[in-house]
Amino acid sequence: MTAIVDCRCRLVGVITVGAELDLFVQPGGKRVGFELKFADAPKMTKSLASAIKDLRLDSVIVVKPSGSDYQLSSEIKVMSLKSALLECDELMR
Repeated sequence: MTAIVDCRCRLVGVITVGAELDLFVQPGGKRVGFELKFADAPKMTKSLASAIKDLRLDSVIVVKPSGSDYQLSSEIKVMSLKSALLECDELMR
């Protein structure tokens, strides 16, 4: 199950999808997914590709414990937890 919340963290609803996605937000109408990983160098997975397609995501932020941020693809950013929190703050504005 994946929780859908807006960026003010108010629960909007809960969905079950074939693809795994940890968090889905819609700040200002943008569709943004978050995936939490314990690996320091996450890679693209079939599940993530499926989530992008099935949920029509504009972007995905893959959150890792620490380290440098990088762009995995045109829609996917891999970010440390600290950077992802700052990004989420920007999304709320």
